[in-house]
Amino acid sequence: MNKYYIVAAFLVAAGFASCKKDNKDNDLTLVSIAITTDPDRKTYFVGESFDLSGMVVTAAYSDNSTAPVNVTDDMLEYEFSEVKTNATVTITCQGKTAQVTGITVNALSFSGGDGLSAATAYEISVAVQLAWLAEMINAKTAPSASSGVYYKLTADIDLAAYGEGFNDGKGWIPIGTDTNFFDYFDGNFDGAGYKVSGLYINDSDLNNAGLFGRMDYGTITNLGVTDVNIKGNNHVGGVAGNVNFGKITNCYVTGAVSGKNLMVGGVAGDVYGSDGNITNCYAAAAVSGYQYVGGVTGGIIEGGSVANCYASGTVSGDAHVGGVAGGVGIDICSLTNCAALNPSIERINGPNTNFGRVAGSIYGGTLSNNATLSSMEAIGGITFGEGAHDNLDGEDITAAQAKTAVFWTTTTATWTGWDFTTVWKIEEGVGYPTLRF
Repeated sequence: MNKYYIVAAFLVAAGFASCKKDNKDNDLTLVSIAITTDPDRKTYFVGESFDLSGMVVTAAYSDNSTAPVNVTDDMLEYEFSEVKTNATVTITCQGKTAQVTGITVNALSFSGGDGLSAATAYEISVAVQLAWLAEMINAKTAPSASSGVYYKLTADIDLAAYGEGFNDGKGWIPIGTDTNFFDYFDGNFDGAGYKVSGLYINDSDLNNAGLFGRMDYGTITNLGVTDVNIKGNNHVGGVAGNVNFGKITNCYVTGAVSGKNLMVGGVAGDVYGSDGNITNCYAAAAVSGYQYVGGVTGGIIEGGSVANCYASGTVSGDAHVGGVAGGVGIDICSLTNCAALNPSIERINGPNTNFGRVAGSIYGGTLSNNATLSSMEAIGGITFGEGAHDNLDGEDITAAQAKTAVFWTTTTATWTGWDFTTVWKIEEGVGYPTLRF
């Protein structure tokens, strides 16, 4: 059975330069190394990598001098692949060794409560737990496997261990791949103001690509997903690839998101259904794809909605390409009170149609109270129409306006002020709004 987490077992290497001291007389030798300050962490889950943080290793030399050792991963030897009550980590430098002792390796589990309410959410604090959640959702064996289970971050998560060297170079396996019947995410995930960084996916055949793959009737809130590098196929987004009747609220994405085919967005590939919405989110990400490509979402479909969001990265594609949404279509979809702050929209190939500053196309639904940078550049032979708050190109604003609180907080005939008391904040005159958490 495939494991979606790494079993850390580093082999010893000499690490000569890390504890070699300036030796002008060629008679200085390393006598010993010692752990002079223990690492910050001495409790781990099975499958985690050893954390060097806080640890100080000191080298002693033949002239009675000492110096700190720059410890690197290739100087470590340990095995955290099974439960242990007194595991050790050995550091080797120029043939001299020292050991960290008294390490506990626990069975992989969630912290917190029973996951049945927000107050008793399962708590996730390290990458291996997040990967374990993906494994269980995709195998349909998640705790309390019914819908509506609550999960909560209690720390920032770095996904570096699930990057280019993981999954045959394809990187992160999304939470809810939709490759088996009903293996989608339908729980409640609270980022609690923390961020997941270093999300890497490189699989041009992967549908539903993102931190989460496909989510149905679930919620994702209060989460940052930073420095993403995502390459997928259809339904590709930073937070989630495919949002069906689900909700993404108070989230942001930075980095680069691309899809080979349809429905590509900075926050989500698409949002579908009458209960499907993206609210109070932003994407400072470069987004590219084939068709239905948008800075926030590629498509708003069958009653989905996007409100109080903005995008500030470049967007490029062949057709149905917009600064906030690629396409708005069918039934009672809506895109409202959003801002396209993208520097440019680019046509890569394809017909010179279905490009807009706010949305690339609309087939049913409504556009209202949307703004866009008057300086946005049209690249690849496309042209924008005359902007208005309720059309594909949005009402003109300047970058200077978009960096002031008064623009975002004032309600006018074509804009409804955003909540800068509990949700948003801004560094006046410096940047665009960010989430208050």
